[in-house]
Formats: sequence, structure tokens, C-alpha cells
Amino acid sequence: MDFPKNVPSVGLVNGQFVDENPVTGTPGSLIPSTWGNAITSEMLNVIAAAGMAPSEVDLTQLLKAIGTLGQSAASSFAIDTGTANTYVCNFTPAITARNEGLPLRFKARTANNGACTFNDGLGTVPLVGGAHAALRGGEIIANGDAWVQWNSSIGSGSYILLFCTGAAEQVASATQSQHAVALGQLATAIGTTAPQFDSSLKFVTTEFLTRSGKRLSGVVPFTGALTGGASHVGGFLYGWSTTANSYSLPNTVSLAIPVGAVITLANFGANAMAIVPQGTDKTQVPSLPATTGSFTLVPGTSAEFTHVGSGTWFITGNAVNSSSADFAASIGSNGYQKLGSLIIQWGTTVGIAAGGSLTVTYPLAFPNAALMTLPGNSAAGSSTANTCTVGVKYGGVSQCVFYANGPVGSPNVPWIAIGY
Repeated sequence: MDFPKNVPSVGLVNGQFVDENPVTGTPGSLIPSTWGNAITSEMLNVIAAAGMAPSEVDLTQLLKAIGTLGQSAASSFAIDTGTANTYVCNFTPAITARNEGLPLRFKARTANNGACTFNDGLGTVPLVGGAHAALRGGEIIANGDAWVQWNSSIGSGSYILLFCTGAAEQVASATQSQHAVALGQLATAIGTTAPQFDSSLKFVTTEFLTRSGKRLSGVVPFTGALTGGASHVGGFLYGWSTTANSYSLPNTVSLAIPVGAVITLANFGANAMAIVPQGTDKTQVPSLPATTGSFTLVPGTSAEFTHVGSGTWFITGNAVNSSSADFAASIGSNGYQKLGSLIIQWGTTVGIAAGGSLTVTYPLAFPNAALMTLPGNSAAGSSTANTCTVGVKYGGVSQCVFYANGPVGSPNVPWIAIGY
């Protein structure tokens, strides 16, 4: 902006306008339209920059506009003199109008513990958070520097707390990836749960934890035959009642069961329960090769079935004891029970003639040695006449010889042998 020095015949004197002098006959300066329009446009631009509509009757608009723009440029700062949740500031120069987007700063005197108001010198109005919701507490701290901005479209007009140094910020609920998540969303359903066996770096929901087997995914009682599904992974299933129950393990191929999937099964019923692998899947117990045959859960036992890969379900638990070669047994009047390396065998030899002997073959040959064989003595049939005593002679790892020493009787000999 300058005087119209380059406009011919304007009549500037020393570069400035002069009045007409009738005494001396000196003409006055001319004001060209281009220069008058330029001056008016300059002032209108200032008024428009302050967010104001030009008015022909308001002769203070330029002053107000300069004040507003000055405040905006300086980001007006004041010291809060209010109390908790009620913030009051006296700005210099004073706020003359709340123009859209007016930013203000103040040093908070107290922290907030709930909804807040703000008085900028023009009266009290709501102070809301970045989510356009009432403050909850902790968004302003004592001695924190707060930045606020006027928004006439929130309620009847509100200041928005953009942030306060050292304090938490209010954010809107996340709706897309890379959005900030509000604390309240973490306590409610948010987003979608990843597929059951997802192994990516996505956030884990409690629903995903349940389905993936990090905790029991469910408890399933059943009777009769039940075919396993992917939903049984991580679950506890038990057969019960007097029904002959059976369970078919989930097909690891068709259901894409991952390595490490675990299913726990228990037999609370009265009968043995068959556990059957599907398709080409196999089951395996310690010390034995994998097999496509069924595994038997005897009543009162349980087992964990872990998919170890290649369609093999590895079996652990107390049910394995009765099926493992290390704990094999043959239960009857003559039989044996393995207890790891230790073997206990038993039986009854009937009617050894007085003064005679009888060789007995053990139900199972001891792999290494027979440690001891202990005989008993009982009368044959219903007879109580028996003066024989019974002795034993070791016969190696597979047999022994019992002797009836005495003239009268034909004793039965119950016996027990221990070896390894």
C-alpha cells in the first residue's frame, strides 16, 4: 500500500495529498478510483481474514479484525484463576468475539475430575474433549498448559480441549486400522476375532484365546458315539452313563488341525470307551509305535490327545498306564501286572498230591530274573484234612516247582511271584 505516485496529474506535494488553496490558487490533489478501491480492498481483506462479514454501518470492524487477528497470531495465553472443572481466564487483549477456530492457551490451576466449563471473558461455555464429549477426569492437570479451540457447531458452541501437557487425551472410538483405541473400547467388544488358528501379529481377543486352546474352550459331556470337530480343540470332553461310549478324534487333514492342538478326554462311564482316529490319522502312546487303531479309555481314566504333526495324536495321562507296554497287565485268576520294569505275577496250582510236586509256568517270563515266589496252602475241595506243607523251587525266569511235603492231603497252592 502506498500513495498513488505513479498516477499522472494526482497533484501530490512532497509525495502526499494536499488541499486546494483558493488564496494562492493552488489546486488540491486528486484521489483516483483505482487508489480508492485499493484502499477499501485492503481493509476488507483484513476484516475477512478475521472471519467477519463487511458492514457499512459498523465503523469498528477494522479495529475488531486487527484485535482478533492479533490474538490469533499470538495464540493468546492466560493464567487460569478458576477451580477444578471450572476454568476462568482473563486474556490481554480481551477476547471481543468467538470466531470459528479461535485458539487459546492457558495454564491450568487445578486438575479436572469430570465435565468442565471455560470462561474466556465473554461468559461460561462447555469445554469438551477431542471426541466432542464431556471430559471425564484426568484430561487437565494442575500446572499443565492447555490448548483449546472454539467450535460453534458443538452444542450451542463449545471450546475443544486439543490437549493439555502431562495429561491424558480424549479420543473418539476407533473404527479403522491404525486408529487410536479408547480405554472404554478395551472393556467391550471391538473389531473382529481372528480365525481360530491364526498365528499372525494381530491383537488377541478373549474369544480367540478361548477358541485357540489357551484355556478350556468348553466342557462337553456325551453318551454314545461322538465325532470330534475343530471346536473341541482346547476342550474337556467326557463320556458317562452305562452306554458304550466312543469318540472319533477330529480329522487333522480335513479340519486343518494345527500342531499343538490339545483335546482332553475322560471316561466317567461304566464301560470302556474307544477313542478312534479319523482318516489316515494315528494315535501313539509312549514306548509304542503310532497306530490307526483305536485307543481304549478304561472307566475312571483320562488322557490328553496332542496333535504332534503328520496326523499323529500323542496320548498322555493316567489312561496311558493301562495301555502302555510298561504298565501292561493280564487280569484274571492267573495273571500279571507290569509296574515299569517291575513285574508282579500270580496264580493258583490245584491239587498237588501229598509228597509230590508240580511245575508251574509263569503267565509271563521275567525278562531278567525272578526275585521271589511265595506259595500259600489251602485244602483241596471242602476237605480240612491236610497235614502237608508247601515248598517252592525256583526254575528260572519262566517257571517254578511246588512241593507238597507231608503224608496227608492234596493242597491247592495260591502263589505270587515278583521279578523284573
